Amino acid sequence: MLITQKMVDELLKKIKKTFPNFIAGVLSDENGFPIASRIPKKLNINEDFLALSAICENNFMDFSRYTKIVKEIGKKEKIKLLVLLKKSAKYSYKFKQLNEILSKQSLF
Repeated sequence: MLITQKMVDELLKKIKKTFPNFIAGVLSDENGFPIASRIPKKLNINEDFLALSAICENNFMDFSRYTKIVKEIGKKEKIKLLVLLKKSAKYSYKFKQLNEILSKQSLF
């Protein structure tokens, strides 16, 4: 199955709807190569660094101003999703909804 940017945008749109404090998101393969992303241009964050940060414990950038969420998705769970949120405890109760969104996605 070929994955399009529109399909990824739909997944990230659902996540953004769940978390109004959504900043950026990236899907990466098991080697840290970006598959797709949604990063506002004004944010000036490197897509490659986000993708690598999804697979490594080492951060390739400063995430102190953000909440970083990394989830394995897909049937073989070789795809990683990294989501950056503005720091806020206001939406922490929505992590269960995030897990539901990811369990229902059909991209991988």
